[in-house]
Amino acid sequence: FAFYNLMDDLGKGLGPGAVALMISAMGRVSAFNVAMWAWAPCAFFQALFAFTLDFDTQNMQKQLAAVGEQGGDDSANEAHTPEGSVKGMNPLGRSLSLE
Repeated sequence: FAFYNLMDDLGKGLGPGAVALMISAMGRVSAFNVAMWAWAPCAFFQALFAFTLDFDTQNMQKQLAAVGEQGGDDSANEAHTPEGSVKGMNPLGRSLSLE
């Protein structure tokens, strides 16, 4: 999702400038035709992302389980942690307790 947001933001920021350059180089109609058809490769690559979604989800679940096992024994905060909270380690390796 982060990659999509990055590309979306770059397109919003750089797109109008690129179209303006194309207008000056090839004319208005041709520039807008090229710009409108630029969605095709983007759609193709986004469709390819769908094939990796299951693998990415399973990989993330394995990583989260490993992190939970590493940080599951936090006896120093045991008395202060309410039942039903989520305990583990954050990405920086520090104790994590979410209520």
